[in-house]
Amino acid sequence: MESKFASSSSIVFVVVVFFLCSTRTTISLQTNIIFNATVAQDGSGNYRRINDAIAAAPTHINVTNRYYIRVKPGVYSEYVVVGEDKTNIALIGDDAAATKITGNRSNATGFGTTQSATMTVDGEGFIGQSLTIENSAPINTGQAVALNNNANHSAFYRCIFMGYQDTLLANKNSQFYKNCEISGTVDFIFGSAAAVFQDCGIYVRRLSPPNVITANGGKHDPTSTNFGFSFQNCTINVAPELRLRKKEVKALLGRPWKNYATVVFMESYLDEIVLPEGWTWCCNNTIMMFAEYNNRGPGADTSKRAKLSGYKTSEYTRGKETPRSDVKGGVEGLVCQTHGAAEFIDVIVAKAGEEIMASKLHLLQSKVAEASKLVSKHGCSYYKQLMEQNKQYIQEPPTVEKCQHLANQVFCTQLASIPGRYESFWRELDYVKQLLNNRQEMKIEDAGIASLFGLDCFAWFCAGEIIGRGIKITGYHV
Repeated sequence: MESKFASSSSIVFVVVVFFLCSTRTTISLQTNIIFNATVAQDGSGNYRRINDAIAAAPTHINVTNRYYIRVKPGVYSEYVVVGEDKTNIALIGDDAAATKITGNRSNATGFGTTQSATMTVDGEGFIGQSLTIENSAPINTGQAVALNNNANHSAFYRCIFMGYQDTLLANKNSQFYKNCEISGTVDFIFGSAAAVFQDCGIYVRRLSPPNVITANGGKHDPTSTNFGFSFQNCTINVAPELRLRKKEVKALLGRPWKNYATVVFMESYLDEIVLPEGWTWCCNNTIMMFAEYNNRGPGADTSKRAKLSGYKTSEYTRGKETPRSDVKGGVEGLVCQTHGAAEFIDVIVAKAGEEIMASKLHLLQSKVAEASKLVSKHGCSYYKQLMEQNKQYIQEPPTVEKCQHLANQVFCTQLASIPGRYESFWRELDYVKQLLNNRQEMKIEDAGIASLFGLDCFAWFCAGEIIGRGIKITGYHV
């Protein structure tokens, strides 16, 4: 079974990487939205309840005619449902801190996991922005879902998901979460979707026992190759209410809820609350792929990670094990593709405003697919060519420790050069003084030298002002 999953998991990771690239380009931001309906508790809109506005929306809307619903600030105590026939709806709050959808159903009060959800989304192409979606059921009341998301090509931007156990159910299909905050205690990001979480804050809310962030459900469909969670540039830390007791809080990155569980944390900040073992077992499942790549922070040390059968670290991606040949260069190739794609897509996305996530997700799919194929084909070869052309500058061994050592050398050498610069400065100052004392005989060349010296002093003054304000200079915070 595990040998089969070696190939399957690689395909899964390709799919997740593709979806990551796709979502980078398929999000456009608009500043002039004409809302089709407005929800306001004070009666100033078309509806007082969110469900009423959704019920009034047309069915089977195509993406070019997306239906926009504005939700004015307020606490909306209702269980919101976006049905399967309500496609391409955008639900947009003014501010996540002021616009909250809340419920309190839980397993302890007689509701099953999916039935406990405060909000359920089934309609394809759904967009949510600037909303807080909360399940306020108390801690230790079992499963209590805030969002149950089944919608294909759905996206949430600047949203807050609050709960304890099972906060966010990313159940199936392709989903994207950008600049969101997700908090909970046990398995609070779970499901079988192909979901990408980018630039998100992930906050744990329990003192003990350790919090468990993810519980991936593997394949929703036995024949599927489109599943797995990918976290890029996210932050894992304690929730605000526990910051004063941070030393007492511990967390695990995840556990395999079902076989074929697939989770990747990459380029993210892992705080000290992450336990050294990182991951844990669950439910007698043995087929999984848990991976970490290029993370940072005190919790990112992988040297003591749990010895799970499908666990991969960044050391694997650097080729210390034999890369698999079943997927275009194995994991090492996938890492190159990920970073190459990110750079390529950054060129495509010229400007991203901050007003609203827009529609037209599928209209750019073909272009993004072409970009992804291009990067997949040429990404690694370009990297190798670049390294070959500049090999004379590479210090062996090219490790993180070596980079830090060289950075320390540069910094200390710059410090050591200060006395020489100091003496040179006073010599130049004396020379300029002599020129000014004999200005009647000053030549045009001498005047130029004096002017340049004054300009140089002014530049250093500006640099001092910048440094004093904490700007990052050559890799150092001063």
